[in-house]
Amino acid sequence: AIRLYYEKRKKDNSTWFNFQTIVQRMHEKLDYQRNTLDTTLTQNNWIVKPEMTFIRQVKNFNRRYQLNYDMQLTTADMVSKIDFRDESNPLAIRLGNPDLKNSITHNMRLYVSDQNPKIQRGISMNMGVSILSRQVANGFTYNAETGVYTYRPQNVDGNRRLDWGMDYNRPLDKAKLWNLDNHIGWTYNHNVDLTAVSGSSTSEISKVNNNN
Repeated sequence: AIRLYYEKRKKDNSTWFNFQTIVQRMHEKLDYQRNTLDTTLTQNNWIVKPEMTFIRQVKNFNRRYQLNYDMQLTTADMVSKIDFRDESNPLAIRLGNPDLKNSITHNMRLYVSDQNPKIQRGISMNMGVSILSRQVANGFTYNAETGVYTYRPQNVDGNRRLDWGMDYNRPLDKAKLWNLDNHIGWTYNHNVDLTAVSGSSTSEISKVNNNN
């Protein structure tokens, strides 16, 4: 693991920064048997997992800015990478894909808050973004003459998520017996997959957007 760290603190403000990453060498071996297929598959990957946090506090530490980032790498399933052909169901043939790549996810989040201890009022806002690259989807081709589907896993790009939220709270009376808490939030998902399209002999990219 590698870590870079910085901290500076004054009377009424502070700055804090931390970056670290784990670097691992992953060796995987699979002895695989399927019908007449008897093979051994190995794969070697460098697994890098960086993380970063930046925090800035000002106005007597009552206002806070924070930024976080991390990256996650997921290795491809070894069974899916074997070059096999499964015809146990003659109408739904399944293939492996030796060219499958590892999936990567980037996550970033920004957080801002402002507190007023004198009147016990607080407001905060956060926003997050996730970008997913090379996710695995199940693609296929269709032979209209034989009625046979042939399925094969593939990498797809374009998946992403966004979210935003805000919180606000404060007392409503001088005695602070009555308090107001308010939250508003929004999430957005852009999902990319492979799907069937009427009249087409191959799977095509499908893009679906969801807002909440």
